[in-house]
Amino acid sequence: MTIRLYPSEQLGNAQASLEQLSAGAIHIYSDDVAYIDKWSPALRWTSAPFLFKDRDHLLRFFASDYMDSLIARVEEAAGVTVIGDVGPLLRGPYRVLVSTMPVKSVADVDNLKLRIWDNQLVVDVWSALGAEVRVLGFSDVYQAIQTGVLDALSQKNREALLRAHTEAGVYSEEIVHSITRESIERLKGRGVHFFNDLDTAPL
Repeated sequence: MTIRLYPSEQLGNAQASLEQLSAGAIHIYSDDVAYIDKWSPALRWTSAPFLFKDRDHLLRFFASDYMDSLIARVEEAAGVTVIGDVGPLLRGPYRVLVSTMPVKSVADVDNLKLRIWDNQLVVDVWSALGAEVRVLGFSDVYQAIQTGVLDALSQKNREALLRAHTEAGVYSEEIVHSITRESIERLKGRGVHFFNDLDTAPL
């Protein structure tokens, strides 16, 4: 199997890429499951700030029968499926707020100019908390793609892909935590301050 990677939205933003996926122009799109909420609207709540207590809580939800039913709606509506289990691929150190001033309480969010991706639920939450939200996409669509014909994976390739997905999930946990620890120490050495004891109950 040969896999060609197009990082940094070279083929379009999330929604454009998902349309290409549904049409068979691309074979795999890697991102947060909340992006397929256009076909199963309740999935947008998986990206809701402060809804889940911690990562373990989120993973328990992802393993639920209810989550399976939400994914099934996507398959029915768009012919798009999720590879492997939802959740084991750690996307990076999330629940992180990078700012030019300390944010130690909910009061510090008031009037904070905050960049948010195009997700109305997230925009509404941060706006309600008092932030001045600016919606900016990761990048603009700058490259078109020729429409292709999608052939289903053979059973052998499908099994190999699922094994690779499981292994990648374990590896992502290891490497993301390792890189994050190294980055934090390096940034501390350059005068960056980290606050990890924010009380999220008021949020």
